[in-house]
Amino acid sequence: MMAEINSELQSIQILLNNGNQFRIPDFQREFVWGNKEIECLFSDFREDTDDFKSSNSELTGYLLGNIVLVKDERNSLIFDVIDGQQRLTTLTLIFDALGKRFKKLAHDTNKPSWTNRLSNIYKYYMIVDQDFEFKDYKVSYSQSLDFSDAYKTIINPGCNAAQVVESKNTNNIYEVYCSIEEELDKIAENSDDLIRFSDYLTEKVKLIVTIAPSIESAFQLFEILNNRGRSLEPMDLLKNHLLKVLHNRRTPDNIVDIFKDEWNHFIINLKLSDSKKSIDKSSFVRHFILGTQGEKIEKKKLFEYYRKISEARDTDVLKLAKELNCVSNVYASMEDDALKNKFLNDSDDMYIMFELLDTQQIHSLLIPFYKYSEQDKRRLVAIVSLYVAAVVFSSESPSKIEKELQEILSKVLNSKDQDGSIRLQIAIDEVKHHTEPYIKTIEAVLPTKEFGSKHRKKASKALQILKFIELKINDKNRIKNNKAMELEHIMPYSDGWDKYDFRSEEERMSYLNRLGNLTLLDKGINQSAGNGSFKEKTEHYSIGDGPAITRVIVAPLTDPRKGKRKQQLEFLNRHLYNEKYLKYSLWGKDAIDDRSKRLVTLLVEILRGNLL
Repeated sequence: MMAEINSELQSIQILLNNGNQFRIPDFQREFVWGNKEIECLFSDFREDTDDFKSSNSELTGYLLGNIVLVKDERNSLIFDVIDGQQRLTTLTLIFDALGKRFKKLAHDTNKPSWTNRLSNIYKYYMIVDQDFEFKDYKVSYSQSLDFSDAYKTIINPGCNAAQVVESKNTNNIYEVYCSIEEELDKIAENSDDLIRFSDYLTEKVKLIVTIAPSIESAFQLFEILNNRGRSLEPMDLLKNHLLKVLHNRRTPDNIVDIFKDEWNHFIINLKLSDSKKSIDKSSFVRHFILGTQGEKIEKKKLFEYYRKISEARDTDVLKLAKELNCVSNVYASMEDDALKNKFLNDSDDMYIMFELLDTQQIHSLLIPFYKYSEQDKRRLVAIVSLYVAAVVFSSESPSKIEKELQEILSKVLNSKDQDGSIRLQIAIDEVKHHTEPYIKTIEAVLPTKEFGSKHRKKASKALQILKFIELKINDKNRIKNNKAMELEHIMPYSDGWDKYDFRSEEERMSYLNRLGNLTLLDKGINQSAGNGSFKEKTEHYSIGDGPAITRVIVAPLTDPRKGKRKQQLEFLNRHLYNEKYLKYSLWGKDAIDDRSKRLVTLLVEILRGNLL
């Protein structure tokens, strides 16, 4: 008799809080998740829990997806992972980061409740003995996978892993872990939220777990799930419902055909020319509703929202399809190319929002202004891009943007405006008003903030900040045209602490990823500079066409042009140049502190619109 394939909806608690181990075979070649996936995941968590304010008793739960496993014939506690590597790996990394926070809270507060939480969470990311000491990895990667050692050093820092291999997969693992740490930092600002998040994650986040009796049957199932036909999506259900509404109204066939055509074009619009990119249809519809109606609707409530309004007799279903088609056409063009699109071309501000900071949430605010003049659009995005940057650089969750946009757009859309000028001014004034609190957070936090972690030399947020400043101060647009621009550590990553004014290696490492120790360099020049001392690197920093933010470390910025550009350079030199820097042979604590303050002061001036 053939063994059956069994599928079961399981909470994370049931799946991981045990002695089970999940092996990642060597045919699993890539770890593709990154910062964007973690942002989306935590955004979904926040939406599902009302920002972790709801108790588990109030929640129905969140479905994370499917995993397909094969149980080992000789050991019932071991499973080979056929599908679900990204989810399982990410979950264990979340629990590892969560465990580190519980451990710190237990140490800082001396409260047994945090120690108990730490003890209860170990099994979610490690195999432990009765004394909760590490025995093995919950997710065990084949050693042939190039990111195996990177994962091991995160889960078990004391392991004797071989030297971590630099690869795209390794960078993705580190990027995911750093993004998780950033998300947990936000949640941990309120210890009650951290507790609710932990309980929610273990009890209310669920997976469809399929266990196959053999690897052959697992692969057969995997092919069926992924290759046979196209699964029904929420937008298909909505389309069918709207067609039913048209049918019940006895709508003429030619109108129904127009509806179908408009709807199909709407769906086609969201398929970008770059096959690797896609626009989540439900996310677009949420942005569409917010941008046209001023209402923030959760993904899981979209169908119910449209079911109610479509059943009203005065709802124009065909008009809705036409608006979806029209808006999606412009929306998708911005996602496809931030610099050449159907909203606004050749705009640094568009590049900042949709390429550098990759913030989809801001689409809703632009929708009411799709038909405005180019001049008005440039006025708008000049202010909106500063708001987006302030939110991102303050390390606030991008989901906060949607909450604030609901307030802003309700005022914009409800304004009585004949020529559109009042609506535009309301948007600009409201965005400026909402930007200032984030700027104050940046002023207080960024000068001493450690970007990245001990697991990652290159901090993506710091790279975004430096590229943003460079875009604003250097009119040669090297950031947009140069994909090889890298983050450079002025004080080298590997160096002895006793050469500097640090009391220990731990203190030196705490300064390594501060903003004042980071700058931009072309990849080739960065490799030439290597791990030299500051004095040895200055010749690389002063290269004439290099980033202005780096050249100003060793000499004031100059330009033969006069007028506004001369005034601008004087402004920049006043904020960034310090003649004392060239007296340093080593770039230590004092230099890092000084440059951190200078960069943050300049950043604040830019965000407040004070750059000349």
